[in-house]
Amino acid sequence: MADFTDADFFAPAADIARRIRARQLKARAVVEALAARITAHNAKLNAFIPIHLEENLKAAVKEAQEKDKLLDQHPNMEVGPLYGVPVAIKDDLAVKGMPLTNGSRLCGTAEKDFPDYQDATVTRLRAAGAIVLGKTNLPEFGHKGTTDNLLGPNGTKLVTVSPWDRTRTAGGSSGGSACAVAAGMAYLALGTDIAGSVRIPASCCGVVGHKPTFGLVPRVISGNAFSLWMIGPLARTVGDTELAMRVLSGPHAGDRFSRPLDPADKFDTKLPLPERFKIAWYPNLTGYPVDDAVEKLAREALVKWADGAKVEIVYPQEKTPYLTPEEGETLYAKFVDAVSIDLLVYAMESAKLKTQADYNAVADKLSKTFAEFANGTSWNVDLRRYVAGQQAITAFCETRAAERFEGVHLIASPTLAVLPPDKDLSLGPDRVNGQKTDPHLGWLFTWPANVTGEPAVSIPAAWTKEGVPVGLQLTGRRGFDGLVLRTAAAIEAALPWADRRPKL
Repeated sequence: MADFTDADFFAPAADIARRIRARQLKARAVVEALAARITAHNAKLNAFIPIHLEENLKAAVKEAQEKDKLLDQHPNMEVGPLYGVPVAIKDDLAVKGMPLTNGSRLCGTAEKDFPDYQDATVTRLRAAGAIVLGKTNLPEFGHKGTTDNLLGPNGTKLVTVSPWDRTRTAGGSSGGSACAVAAGMAYLALGTDIAGSVRIPASCCGVVGHKPTFGLVPRVISGNAFSLWMIGPLARTVGDTELAMRVLSGPHAGDRFSRPLDPADKFDTKLPLPERFKIAWYPNLTGYPVDDAVEKLAREALVKWADGAKVEIVYPQEKTPYLTPEEGETLYAKFVDAVSIDLLVYAMESAKLKTQADYNAVADKLSKTFAEFANGTSWNVDLRRYVAGQQAITAFCETRAAERFEGVHLIASPTLAVLPPDKDLSLGPDRVNGQKTDPHLGWLFTWPANVTGEPAVSIPAAWTKEGVPVGLQLTGRRGFDGLVLRTAAAIEAALPWADRRPKL
């Protein structure tokens, strides 16, 4: 039986699972090593919420011990593809017997408040043999692209940072999940994504973050099946992302929008790309400005791979932008109208609040940015504005969005308009390249794929000379997650990143 080594913290999840199945490595040794790493480093990264964390880790060690015993007794038994692999779950997804804070002091943090149910994706991970280590940090009710909340001691701020540069944010809202994976504290993690919340932190933390086609991964319990939010995995390699998607995806009787992969697509990253493969490069999908250095690094990585793979890159932005600044601003405003009321209702339901008076009575416990978001947007969206937002999204999906894929297989862009922002910014930057931008979503090129429900993945494109990661986003047609991940895997093979390690 081999010992667990430092290199094993960053081994692929698939490799860890294979070695446990072959009884070359004990699941208990893996979980104990990761638990010790979390205990040693989490306080400076805040990847995991501290509430009940010690108890969660002890339970994970006990579960691993039981899995080892079962495998020792039945060495030829059939086990799931993630048997014994430690994973992390964003704290807006229910795990039976663990906290469900949604990053808010309004939700119960005592053991009596822990859910006695769990999300369907967690059930699927556990059925595949995964061991849940704990819950990862997020901004209050996942309302922004950076991760901080007031769950620190005595209501102090709990800020999640990038393990590559702790002066910078880990991104959000799945910042804790991305940070845990990047720091070698979990092999896979779940995030949720309503405007880029899986891909933003993936870019900031130098990992892979995949937002699936709407409906491919079930959202049960969702609270509202008509919401645009989705669940997706974060991993260090595209191969592990594929493995996670095989476990997570597939129809669910409780999700009225659940769907299979497109019959023309294949979930196999080892398959070759189609002949005469074409990718459209859009330096700024939304019409908002992009930092020159970020655009250059992302584009150069795509071009370097494409030249070697004989893939054609087309540049439609020169004639027809994905969104003009005017179109981007209009669709953005309508998108915010449609999403903000969903977030507010979700927050109200999660905190068991019935009326605006109930909300006002506890408003002093809210983080400043969530309160400003709710007071400035959410409470002001009436039914007419909400439906108008849905209609604008529908019109874009039926016309302009589909046109962008004519003659190309995928769309590529930087994931973000900037390098990971300063951790002390309450939102994102309000200027990019000297031009004014919206600090909430204006620095993100992620939200259009939420509008359309299309699959999109962020992969590491490059690191700056200072060691800060830059993400490349690939977007495909609905149902073609396999093609998106095959392309990401081809880029990873040509420009590998998995050997990089943050210094903790």
